[in-house]
Amino acid sequence: MNILYFIPYISKKDGGIYQYSLSLLESLSVDTQNNYYIYHLTQNPEIEEIIKNKRNFFHVGIGKTKENVIYFIIRNLFKVIDAILIFYRYNIKLPKISPLINILKGYKIDIIHCPFQAIPENVHNIPVISTMHDVQDLHFPSFFTPEQRVQRAINSENIISNSDTVIVSYQHIKSDIIKYFNKPEDKVQILKISVKNLWFKPFIGKEIQSDLINNIPENYILYPAITWKHKNHINLIKAIKILKDKGRKVNLLCTGGKTKFYQDISDMIKSLKLEENISFLGIVNNEDLYNLYINSKGVVIPTFYEAGSYVLMESIILNIPVICSNVTSLPETIENEDYIFDPYNIDEIANKIELLLFDENFRKSNIQNSKRIAVENTNDELLTNLFKIYHKLIYKQVQ
Repeated sequence: MNILYFIPYISKKDGGIYQYSLSLLESLSVDTQNNYYIYHLTQNPEIEEIIKNKRNFFHVGIGKTKENVIYFIIRNLFKVIDAILIFYRYNIKLPKISPLINILKGYKIDIIHCPFQAIPENVHNIPVISTMHDVQDLHFPSFFTPEQRVQRAINSENIISNSDTVIVSYQHIKSDIIKYFNKPEDKVQILKISVKNLWFKPFIGKEIQSDLINNIPENYILYPAITWKHKNHINLIKAIKILKDKGRKVNLLCTGGKTKFYQDISDMIKSLKLEENISFLGIVNNEDLYNLYINSKGVVIPTFYEAGSYVLMESIILNIPVICSNVTSLPETIENEDYIFDPYNIDEIANKIELLLFDENFRKSNIQNSKRIAVENTNDELLTNLFKIYHKLIYKQVQ
């Protein structure tokens, strides 16, 4: 089979979706039977590292060519106009364009695989597989502007209705897609990503030098997350304040991209006089992030919503003590109620952080729990199940 892996403009700014896309590509890289054409428009060292020296992996669509730039300008313009027209209840179909026609024909593509929430247009009846990571806007509409909700609704409907198979990581997302978008159940498949190919795999067992570690507190907890509202930095900060008032010194380091909401977070830190306790480091490189994990006293994940948490799985695999909120897939991932909390209950968050930092029995049992989960998740059937989806779509196509 010839498979187009469609990740045109994904980057680290996309957080967990970026990690998912690269982890899946890493898993696919062991396949020598099929040909993979990775459609990505920039030079990305991490992508290049995965596909280098593999005879059946090809980087196509590379570079910001005039054709690609014009395509994305027009495509994004059309999306904005579409959203405005629908918002004002004008039902006008704008033309769809695609720079992929030559690639699809030239490489005789059999399947288009889109591992994040975007699909190409005008694919000429080639089967499309997409991944829907969440429909968070349906659960937390207040986190989005009216324009964003309209755009997300259009995008989700377009992806779900035009995908032959929609892949999700957890049952709760599948249930949402069936409920809100009327997608037939047999066309939504649960496929958990492999934990064998997480980004820090090359660093395990090696001494990694990091200048960043020399300039941070010795005892800190870590929260890697983009500053979206649903990541719940605000309640986490309030919990740190409770502990400080009790005489418990807690240092919090946060990594990840800074959104517009970061200003509200920064204002909260200043108003509670926590500037010496809390630092936001922004996006850091993989070496620094790995060092931040293994040198931390623990990881806290206070999110209101999470399709699936890479931070939780990373902490588990690295045997870092971790606590998390009791939402969506997180409880079934950590498999122990002792290490979860209500993300709306600030006192409860503070209590769990205090245990994480200062109760050695709690820390030890937490690590033992992670070791057990890590072993259980080592043997996965990702590729077997994914190839079943590929073959099923090809079989339908030739009938």
